[in-house]
Amino acid sequence: MVVPTLSRKVECESLFEAMHGYFWKFVCSLVLYLSFIVLPASATTAPAISPSTGVYSTAQASATITADAGASIYFTLDGSTPNPASSTPYTAPITLNSVNTIKAIAVLSGVSSSVTTANIQNDENSVVVA
Repeated sequence: MVVPTLSRKVECESLFEAMHGYFWKFVCSLVLYLSFIVLPASATTAPAISPSTGVYSTAQASATITADAGASIYFTLDGSTPNPASSTPYTAPITLNSVNTIKAIAVLSGVSSSVTTANIQNDENSVVVA
């Protein structure tokens, strides 16, 4: 019969502590690895279109699009979803007609924002509601 001795108990406890430490080091390493590989570098803020959606009794001649510093902006005027490969890059204010649908995205470090949409209608016969 083997009788556990104090030294064996200490060895087991040390081994358990060592394995427990390795387990948590492994978990921490895995979390750090996944955060660099799986998660995007940073979220890109959706662009802002001005004027915003609305019916304007005073004609709006142009619209501007702004985004985070360093972001590229792409837009469409036909209601389709913009993308960097096939949409128009925003470089200057957009000339508005009587009815306009502008959709825009911002792209920063390869990460695209959500789509911002503005439906702008110039109608000089509309009544301003206060």
